[in-house]
Amino acid sequence: GTPHIPVEADFIYPELKSLSQWAPVSFSQAIKSNDYYLALDSISVGEDHIVRYVVAVVPKKGNVKNVVFEGLDCKSNQYRSYGWGNPAGDWDKASKVTWKPLTKNTYNGWQGSLADDFCQMGSPWPVETIRKDFTAIKRPGDCLACSAK
Repeated sequence: GTPHIPVEADFIYPELKSLSQWAPVSFSQAIKSNDYYLALDSISVGEDHIVRYVVAVVPKKGNVKNVVFEGLDCKSNQYRSYGWGNPAGDWDKASKVTWKPLTKNTYNGWQGSLADDFCQMGSPWPVETIRKDFTAIKRPGDCLACSAK
């Protein structure tokens, strides 16, 4: 059968430069070469019941941070990437819509882990409930959206 393509409502890209509540995300993976952070102030649940959020991928070695804006559909267990943060603090938007199945225990497979916190019985939890599952950490002078110079 053809995979279900979620129907999306309009949504707004989060203001990358203003995101400040970053919470560590931990999940099971063989290679632990990156740290992952979820921007709690980026989480939204649309009228389409899709949870949208920003994740920062921070290598343990080196300073290059990758920031990605994604949507997760609890109903079909799929996610998609909307865009990636660029050094100017803006979004490079994805050119096409590609929904992918959630995976767990894979390299960079944080989406399957986040689904455990975002979803209940095929529906998203309210944003406030999701946020309570994570603890924001703010490190002084740490700007996850800033690229290394």
